[in-house]
Amino acid sequence: MMHELLEMGRRRVRGSVSESDIDAVRKKSVALYDSLYPGYGEPSADVLALSAAGEVAFTENPLTAALNASGFAVQAVAEHSVSTLDEGDDGGKMMKKILNQEHDAQNRLLSDMIRQSKAPKPKSK
Repeated sequence: MMHELLEMGRRRVRGSVSESDIDAVRKKSVALYDSLYPGYGEPSADVLALSAAGEVAFTENPLTAALNASGFAVQAVAEHSVSTLDEGDDGGKMMKKILNQEHDAQNRLLSDMIRQSKAPKPKSK
């Protein structure tokens, strides 16, 4: 399913995907999501990873999709990392560190994009 969602995102950016294709993939991904997450409690790393891929597949604006997907992906990594800790380890501290790293990475990405959008464009011949 993950591969199918990511491929849908690639095809969508290129404009080579039909509404019926989107609907078919959405139906399959929603069924999987519902089977993994009952809608209450903390979502597992698998659910968060599926959500990241869903953002890539179904969010129309590529920048919004990238930002949302990276947010879900880092939450998935953090959740998985915390789930592997020993009893005495501080999961909250690890989670905060990972999430802060992601926010820093997103800020750098946005800063780079803003800087590039303000750079002088080469003159065409």
